[in-house]
Amino acid sequence: LAPYPHTPWTCRTTGHAPTRAGAGPVAHAAPSAHGRGCGQSHAAAPPQRDQAVNTAARSLEPPPIIGVSPALRDAVQLMDHYARSDLSVLLVGDTGTGKELFAQHLHWRSGRPGRLLAVNCGALPREMAESLLFGHRKGAFTGAIESRPGYFRLAHGRTLFLDELASLPVECQAKLLRAVEGGEVWPLGEDAPTQEDVRVVEARQGGGGCTLHDGVQRRELRRPGAGRA
Repeated sequence: LAPYPHTPWTCRTTGHAPTRAGAGPVAHAAPSAHGRGCGQSHAAAPPQRDQAVNTAARSLEPPPIIGVSPALRDAVQLMDHYARSDLSVLLVGDTGTGKELFAQHLHWRSGRPGRLLAVNCGALPREMAESLLFGHRKGAFTGAIESRPGYFRLAHGRTLFLDELASLPVECQAKLLRAVEGGEVWPLGEDAPTQEDVRVVEARQGGGGCTLHDGVQRRELRRPGAGRA
């Protein structure tokens, strides 16, 4: 607490000035709105609501993108251009080039709440990929003992980052295309789709061409289209 060494005051309860211990620091109470304190330590006032919100927001800020090359500056400028839109974005680059970091910054600068939900599609079991992405209804398949939301439902209102997109089964990519272009998510076993507000950022390996290091990817998911950048 901030000390007030030059402000003479006495304790309202005892009528005496506060005493100092023989050694060690002394906690000074700041004057309150109703009068002076009485030499006791008080807990600091809780932060204002705006301060708390700003602190929480700062805790979600991703690490900075550091680099001076013209290509990186162009990429950051392009990212800033698309960040505030709801367009889906495809990031293409080799392993270790920072695709997920760019996805984090896209989400951070978009103004969408919460954290980026990142999914490594290459780590999803092929037979469970559709259920994990879109969810399922109880009894939709053997072992589905309860209904569960998929990643699209969990990311509602936020940004969903799908890494190693080419490793998904081709039949799952067809369903993914509808979700990316129109937000239409059809859980397994449901009679009708749900509409989800999800900003999708996809990533795959490869250079400027269409050659992929692994898997097969639908042509529609490899190129910009309606609602995609």
